[in-house]
Amino acid sequence: MVARVDLRGVVVLDDAGGLTFCSVRKRLMDPGARLGNAIVVGDRVTVEEDTVTGVAPRRNVFQRAAAGAAASGRLQTSAANLDRVLAVVALKDPPLSEGLVDRFAITSEWLALPFAIAFTKADLVGAAEVAAARALYERAG
Repeated sequence: MVARVDLRGVVVLDDAGGLTFCSVRKRLMDPGARLGNAIVVGDRVTVEEDTVTGVAPRRNVFQRAAAGAAASGRLQTSAANLDRVLAVVALKDPPLSEGLVDRFAITSEWLALPFAIAFTKADLVGAAEVAAARALYERAG
């Protein structure tokens, strides 16, 4: 399973729990020889001699609309084959992005995946702000 995507390859978690950096065959990359959406974290891959040679079909994908004017309706895939989603978000520095959390929650609901939020940097805000953030998402379920 792909654990990390780097500029020139991927880090693969094998069945024994080991991590190996692997190159990727060009035919598996997007045009321009980039990994882009071609291989993402969570993909199940076939590896031969430290080279990814194949990608298994995905059970599900976590996607969003690609940013920028040139994107013109393209989707950006950030993860695949998810069992659950955990949004780890700061309450301060940077401030809580409720819109981002909402988009993660909606996508998770649409994919029928369990969703949870972990708030960080609670020590940088008051107890009332922590309670308000928690209450907002508890009401939403």
